[in-house]
Amino acid sequence: MQAKKLLSFSLWAFSIFSTLALLTGCSGNNKNLAAGLPPSQADQAPKKKINFITLVVDDMGWSDCSFMGSEIPTPNIDQLANTGVNFTHFYGAATSSPSRSMLFTGKDCHQVGAGTMCGYIRPEMKGKPGYECVLEFYAPVFAELLQQSGYHTMFTGKWHLGMEPNHIPEARGFADARGVALEGCEQFFANDDGTPIPAFPPAAYKRHNRVSFWNENGKEVTQLPKDFYATNYLTDKAVAMLKERPADKPFYLNLSYTAVHFPLQAPEQVTQKYVKLYEKGWDQIRQERFERQKALGYFPKDAVLPKRTDTLAWDSLSESEKRIQIKKMAVYAAMLDIMDQNIGRLVQYLKHIGEYENTMIIFLSDNGGNAGDPAVDKGYYMVDWIKNTFDNSQESIGTRRSYIGLGPGWGMAVNTPFNKGKTTMYEGGVHVTAFAHYPGAGLTGRRYECVASVMDIAPTILSMAGVEYPKTYQGKPLAAMQGISLAGLFTGEQQAACNHERALGWEFVGVKGVRKGSWKLAQQGGEPEFHFFNLNDDPYESKDLAETLPEQFLEMKKVYEQYRDENGVVEIPNTILEAH
Repeated sequence: MQAKKLLSFSLWAFSIFSTLALLTGCSGNNKNLAAGLPPSQADQAPKKKINFITLVVDDMGWSDCSFMGSEIPTPNIDQLANTGVNFTHFYGAATSSPSRSMLFTGKDCHQVGAGTMCGYIRPEMKGKPGYECVLEFYAPVFAELLQQSGYHTMFTGKWHLGMEPNHIPEARGFADARGVALEGCEQFFANDDGTPIPAFPPAAYKRHNRVSFWNENGKEVTQLPKDFYATNYLTDKAVAMLKERPADKPFYLNLSYTAVHFPLQAPEQVTQKYVKLYEKGWDQIRQERFERQKALGYFPKDAVLPKRTDTLAWDSLSESEKRIQIKKMAVYAAMLDIMDQNIGRLVQYLKHIGEYENTMIIFLSDNGGNAGDPAVDKGYYMVDWIKNTFDNSQESIGTRRSYIGLGPGWGMAVNTPFNKGKTTMYEGGVHVTAFAHYPGAGLTGRRYECVASVMDIAPTILSMAGVEYPKTYQGKPLAAMQGISLAGLFTGEQQAACNHERALGWEFVGVKGVRKGSWKLAQQGGEPEFHFFNLNDDPYESKDLAETLPEQFLEMKKVYEQYRDENGVVEIPNTILEAH
């Protein structure tokens, strides 16, 4: 079925682009003849280079946007997705900085220094290449290559790839970097006087001799706007950089929102829009999302949603427990709502400056939705600090006085219908929402159903920008990117690569996973053995085939071992994940 759909898409794209090429050629020559220019001279005129924007969302579940089945209205995101190419089998990493390192380099996180995150370094990892927990200089960031080729490069939002001067965005190819959140999360509100509210215990700031992890072009930011809300602030920075950019250069902008990562915080008037909606509870919301996904064609109409796992039935909660959970999800929905409004504001500005038609926007979540809650989960080292510093009562949830996460019930719902969530190698952890929107390609409402990876973004952008990947870097030989260019989907020059036997692997602190074709091995923290699935028959990972198909299971373990060896993964025991 995938092959038929891809063939149909390819034939359609070839027909469209052939027609466009013919029409463009005729109208271009007529226009230039009228101006007194010979056709040969017009053919030699340089084409305007494409602009690029990557929009990265933090910890968003696969079903959270309305074009993916959500009850949360996201009209601006939907408009981009529905007039672009929706990557329905797109994979990130299981956590933040590994995924971001893969985005910017086109390589596996273990090859570029982000094989783990700083709070999760085990003794076996110390001193090992690939485990520096920063974006090291093993490979170029594609922004560096764009900058060297005449692009103006800009960054705002979450970085999480190092905070020393040689590891911040300005040192990795971004000419203008404003509103940079150097660490893994930030508060969404500020104090009344505009000073930042700490998102981490005091020791974290003391360790880096800082009072804030906000940065702007290499300098610490200690004063925020008095009406500060992080999502609005980042869009303000993006628009300001676009406004002040050199008008004679093509541009690349990365905008990495900190939403919808904890702490869950949003203006009360937006939160109240959703309180009544979530009185239904997570079981009903999950079922309704799945029914919409079937109606949208993501799953067969006769598909059955697997039973809940790892969480309580909604009806088993007390009324006071329900009120707290309703408020948490209402705040989460408000955060996504506000982000959608801001994306709409960014798009309107692109139209205002006449760059919308010539800009490719790539949208993705870094990993799956987070079923954790730092206020109660022992795996988070901040539990006691949060308890002693913030007020997570039902009335306070969502305000700057609170610090809370989604938890397992709603975490299950946002990843509908997939299994588990962030930090695991199950589909809920690594299978993420992603699409590309480029008006210049003339594509609308398409679905790309081949396996794709966050590593594919760098080679796709470089290919479309006409930039070659170097063979050396920092004076050393440089291997090719592991990602695959999907530029052919948008240029019409060739069919985008679709390898139905493509293998993708993952590892994070001993938690392992790999997919090849429709076969998948997955784990979560504390599971010593793999679970084995056929995603064509069971995209929900509800039927472990390890015992019924032992030969295929062993073959897939070899595929993982090959991934491990090729990427320098350190073999460590898989224990319960704990940050420190």
